[in-house]
Amino acid sequence: MAQIRPFRALRYNTNDPLSLALVTAPPYDCITPQEQEELYRTHPHNIVRLILGRRQPGDDATRNSYTRAADFLEKWKRTAILVRDADPSLYLYQQEFQVEGRAYLREGILARVGLEEYGTGKVFPHEETLPGPREDRLRLMREVRANLSPIFALYPDAENLVTQLVHQVIRCDPVVQTVDADGVVHRLFASSDPGLAERVAEVMADMPLYIADGHHRYETALAYRRELAEKGETVDENHPAASVLALCVSMHNPGLAVLPTHRVLRGLPDLTADRLRKATAEHFTWQEFVGAEATSPRLFEHLRDAPAHSFGLWTRDTVKAFLLTLKKPDVMDRLAPDKSDAWRRLDVAILERVLLGEDLPRAVADVAGLRREYVHLAQQAFDAVHEDGADAAVLLKPLPVASLEQMARTGERMPPKSTYFYPKALSGIVINPLD
Repeated sequence: MAQIRPFRALRYNTNDPLSLALVTAPPYDCITPQEQEELYRTHPHNIVRLILGRRQPGDDATRNSYTRAADFLEKWKRTAILVRDADPSLYLYQQEFQVEGRAYLREGILARVGLEEYGTGKVFPHEETLPGPREDRLRLMREVRANLSPIFALYPDAENLVTQLVHQVIRCDPVVQTVDADGVVHRLFASSDPGLAERVAEVMADMPLYIADGHHRYETALAYRRELAEKGETVDENHPAASVLALCVSMHNPGLAVLPTHRVLRGLPDLTADRLRKATAEHFTWQEFVGAEATSPRLFEHLRDAPAHSFGLWTRDTVKAFLLTLKKPDVMDRLAPDKSDAWRRLDVAILERVLLGEDLPRAVADVAGLRREYVHLAQQAFDAVHEDGADAAVLLKPLPVASLEQMARTGERMPPKSTYFYPKALSGIVINPLD
């Protein structure tokens, strides 16, 4: 069963929206090196010093970015920069935002969620992880002994029971509110009512949890728990390290926005639209757009209304735009014989196996130099090609949440960069201590 528990959050000691905006940050894996430096300059107490500290000359096994993060954390607690809430609480987290001109309000519960090894309970992953990020996050967790950012988990609740329960109790002003650099409004409400925590835990006890974002953080928490147990520490269900900080959002929440992850392609100097059209003729039909119809808003609309397994395309050699649609999905039976039918019908899988894996090598002299970049807005992809010299950009449709649920339940992992849930939870809005 998925165990949902209240906790005493460690939070920045400020109710000032402007002050909070200066010290919070995106998740560590969304921060570029340039943004890291900007966050360092923004405020001496910015959370980036904990989640993605600078590496320095002379760093070694005993003095490094991880140990410095622990030093910062201890100092900030000692000087009341960070203060722990008096009582265990559940936190309602609201995010108000816009995507492609549409307004959203997403609500979720920040809580401790009991850790479960994959395949043994009701917590399901959907994406593959990499050893490098897992080891990086584990080294950090050993030093700071805290969850600095939540994982993002989805649960099925068509009747909206959990949010209704929380709204019945939380009728106060937010404990914090701020606006981030992207214009997203973040509000945090808290309830220390033990009755609410018990009712929410009871309602969610039999609900599966699908990890939508934060697979590396979840697996890091599992590894940390195992390490403590191997050292002889008793890590029962009440031990802080037996849980992980999670933002739990209903799959039926109207504010749940899943953005596509478009591919920007570089390192293909001889790629042209005509060469790619010839190379893909066996697998794809092509539709051509010119003028206003080739702009990012219109191409994305065309893609949205297109049949299944369609992709938008811009190439550097022409101002035209194109819509490519797969002719016969059963080509994936040959290209991915070891995968399930559901996996073979994923657009991101078709993109990687058919368009980029089999067709692209026939369109260019050498694909060894191919470099992928990932963006989430059609305009970003358009600008990369027509203003920043990228060789091509491929637009994808957003992944339906039902596909994520289906893949997670079967235990099959989707290709990397399959999903992007927007917006991300702010790092620093709450911290979950593990000591």
